[in-house]
Amino acid sequence: MNKHPGRSNEQRRRVLSKFKFRLGLRANIARSYQSDPINDPEWFEGNKQPEIFKKLLFALCFFHAVVQERRQFGPLGWNIRYEFNETDLRISITQLYMFLNEYDDVQFVALRYLTGECNYGGRVTDDWDRRCLNTILYKFYNPRAINEEKYPIDPTGVYYIPTLREHSDFITFARSLPVATPPGVFGFHPNADITKHFRESEELLNTAILTQDRMDLLKKHMDTMAAGGVGATPEEQAMAIAEDILARLPAKILTGPSHEGDIKPADMTPMSIVVIQEAARYERLVTVVRSSSRAVIGAVQGVSVLTDVTEEVLTSMVRGRIPALWAGKSYPSLKPLASYFNDLLARLDFLQHWHQHGPPVVFWLSGFYFPQAFLTAAQQSYARKYKIPIDQLAFHYEVQRTSVLEEPPEEGVYIRGLFMEGARWNNDDYYIDESFPKILYDEFPPALTVSWSPTSNFLNISNATNNYNYRVRKWLPQNSNYRLSERFTRYVQLPVREFLDFKGPFWYDNVVIYTGAELNAFTEMAADACPLQIDFTHDLLLSVPHSQSSEFDA
Repeated sequence: MNKHPGRSNEQRRRVLSKFKFRLGLRANIARSYQSDPINDPEWFEGNKQPEIFKKLLFALCFFHAVVQERRQFGPLGWNIRYEFNETDLRISITQLYMFLNEYDDVQFVALRYLTGECNYGGRVTDDWDRRCLNTILYKFYNPRAINEEKYPIDPTGVYYIPTLREHSDFITFARSLPVATPPGVFGFHPNADITKHFRESEELLNTAILTQDRMDLLKKHMDTMAAGGVGATPEEQAMAIAEDILARLPAKILTGPSHEGDIKPADMTPMSIVVIQEAARYERLVTVVRSSSRAVIGAVQGVSVLTDVTEEVLTSMVRGRIPALWAGKSYPSLKPLASYFNDLLARLDFLQHWHQHGPPVVFWLSGFYFPQAFLTAAQQSYARKYKIPIDQLAFHYEVQRTSVLEEPPEEGVYIRGLFMEGARWNNDDYYIDESFPKILYDEFPPALTVSWSPTSNFLNISNATNNYNYRVRKWLPQNSNYRLSERFTRYVQLPVREFLDFKGPFWYDNVVIYTGAELNAFTEMAADACPLQIDFTHDLLLSVPHSQSSEFDA
């Protein structure tokens, strides 16, 4: 019998699914050895190069476990959650077996291509995920894996490719690995474990909240009155929130005369057009916020009908969450309702100040509803000034050494408002460095210069410096329904410190740079944080040398 008539069976299943046991790295490897065709003794012992085959087989099973377990780290693991499965492993094993039987030399290039580009890579739709996948694969498919007796897989040396003979010995070795796998095995900083556990806990609690009958919030008033209690009912709380929202919302997005005066549309600069377009986008959002808040007040007062949409807005207000109606017209944000609304007002103030007093010295990048338009407009301004086709201009990025900027740059723009997860910016030596322990987020320098030059000059700069490519995109949860064009992709060159603790061939960690969307949900480290996350995914290079100088051209 259903003891909770307000909850559906589907809702209860969603909660129970959160408690499903996750396989883990060591169990994943052991399971691979107990599956076909590895569990066939004749097949396992039948390869012409048994010692090499067994080592590379273990390496491949370890790789399979790593790419699956990286999914637990959210955007740090993969930009998109891929369903790698046993079929990918089985075909890769078959190809490994065949190549070792057919060739005396190990065909690493062919094996890496088939495994990384075809078998596993065939599921990968994101180019940067594919590069990361192939980088991880290189760690397992390389000559050191077969030439060293204990080829290390992680910085501690606890995880390595053993030199064993019997099938049962490999299973025993896999089961002897630690129960809790450190993040370093997957290529992450230890802080990644904290972030992973926080995300899992938050997801579980959010799902548990969904099982509550939403009407319970509205029925509590009856129970309170029956018990002789006093105090604000949920609907009264929602009405108070709605009234506060209406009182603080501006009547118009842009008020007063423009700093440019009265100009014809044909004479507007690209930056002026950005202000107008941004105001129009925020106007649509504010209109929805205002009308739905009025609907909540009317429904609570009994002067209008409580529709399903209004009920959802009311319930979200009581729970401190962004209503779905608002989210449909809003920029991406994971903030709670109060922080979200304060952030919205800050964005509107940013636009109003720009409208009245002109462009700021430092632009709040994440204050834009559509940041792509701002960067494109700045690029267009440069192209018009020097009469260079816009498609022949390349972006440059340079971190300023001072946070006090009183004048705009001669060329380009200053931007601010970035936070890093998975790494930090070293203000002493001016490169991306490893995170400090237990510090999940690090504030990026408040002034990053964005400038441009002809593509030919950019290639010379790129080849002459120790900078590396990172991808910048608007962060969205994995499996997001947002279109790829809305993810704000940009490539940035910034210097990076050599990964000194582990002399592996690559430093392939993902570095996520937030401009604040998660910070209110994860930490209160930034009161003016804003809901845009930038993801800097490391370029895959064979070596990452020290930055020789603190001065650099990006």
